[in-house]
Amino acid sequence: MYGDWNYYINNLNKKEIRTLKKTFKKGLKYNLEYSLSAIHIKESLLDKYSYNINSKYSIDVGSFMINSYQYLKRHNKKINTFNTSRALEELRNYDINFLEAVYTLKYFLVYHNYNYRKAYASYNCGFNNKKSRCKKYSEDIISIIKILRKKNLNELQRTNKTI
Repeated sequence: MYGDWNYYINNLNKKEIRTLKKTFKKGLKYNLEYSLSAIHIKESLLDKYSYNINSKYSIDVGSFMINSYQYLKRHNKKINTFNTSRALEELRNYDINFLEAVYTLKYFLVYHNYNYRKAYASYNCGFNNKKSRCKKYSEDIISIIKILRKKNLNELQRTNKTI
């Protein structure tokens, strides 16, 4: 998959580059700029996709695909149709979604004693992170980070063929 992510990142359009830079800059404050940028790419392809329905009350939403069920539990809200609809509206907001991603990633980093591989797997799968798809998710995040580290985000715009 490393090659596929490399191709994707090298062919971002102007809007995607702006979105990536926004996430990167906001992530600097938390020392998670590369991690959050990679998660943003992996989860929603920089906002190309914004919903993933798991069940009636569990919908992954927004740039970082924050789970509505977990969001409601975290904020001590009753799980019902009304609150789920409200959570969907709130999580469509980039800033709320971003902060929830920061909280989730930081929580799992502490939980896993700063083992980033395990934290990335848990970001996607929660505490049930031993599944092969969770390990694959973590490997993808690490691959994306490696590519982003090699790129100068300012240069990305100059070398992009679609611009």
